[in-house]
Amino acid sequence: MSMLKFTRKKPTYKTDTLAPFLKGFSIEVMPRTAAKIADFRAVLPTGTRVYIAHIDGTPIEEMLTTAKRLVSEGFKVMPHFPARIIKDRATLENWIARYTDLGVNQALVLAGGVDIPHGEYSDSMQLWAQVFSTNTASNVCTSRVIPKTTKTLIRMVATARSWTLF
Repeated sequence: MSMLKFTRKKPTYKTDTLAPFLKGFSIEVMPRTAAKIADFRAVLPTGTRVYIAHIDGTPIEEMLTTAKRLVSEGFKVMPHFPARIIKDRATLENWIARYTDLGVNQALVLAGGVDIPHGEYSDSMQLWAQVFSTNTASNVCTSRVIPKTTKTLIRMVATARSWTLF
């Protein structure tokens, strides 16, 4: 006969606090895991923000395929732009143009999960510094003559901070 009771209580969740907390949630997928979901509309509310994690070694084509599919299914797509795996400005502009062609207008700029940069950028701020190298922040917010690619990058990143540009 045991003197101590080792029973575990089942956790209880208050739906009145959990539901508001989860309202407007976002989710993250990787291309290889997204491929296992037949139709995201069956598991997520339309309009959900879906981040696409760009893990080192994932070809940009897989990222674009996933983005295209999610856009077509009615989701707000926000791919990762990991600075450390972006080789140079030409690569950055290529990615932006290709995502923009799919209807993606936002991105999450971050340093990335690799220790040694594959190119010019070692962190997200270096990527930002290049964008702003010829335009001050105030000029970027008011100018309408910035090249389209730069405008798109600024809009993609700034949208996450609720800035209104252009």
